Amino acid sequence: MIYNGVIEKIDEDGEEVTIKTNDTMITGFVNCGVQKEIGDTCNFEIELYDDLEMQEIVENKKELYRIGNSYSYYIRGILDVDALKIHSILDIDLEKEDIYDYAYLDGKYIEIKVQRLNINFNI
Repeated sequence: MIYNGVIEKIDEDGEEVTIKTNDTMITGFVNCGVQKEIGDTCNFEIELYDDLEMQEIVENKKELYRIGNSYSYYIRGILDVDALKIHSILDIDLEKEDIYDYAYLDGKYIEIKVQRLNINFNI
């Protein structure tokens, strides 16, 4: 999924970027460096890095929760197997192989923990 946002922060190495999109702040890793400036608007994609393990949660929460100052996040929302998405604060695209074992959670609130969010500007 392609998102639109504003660059809020770039680290000195150009590998970490914080973007504000839909009133949500996302900090992620950029493999090829950031070729943008703070304040620039941008289109970007989010890729989940790591093996995903889903679990059903009892709370009806939709959130992207950053774990400390790391790249790791908890993503909470509704799993949509047919659309290959988690409907959270932002809709997060999934790969078919990521949800193969989790079809029984379709339509339920789930949580996944990802090691990091990769940000891709090359779209």
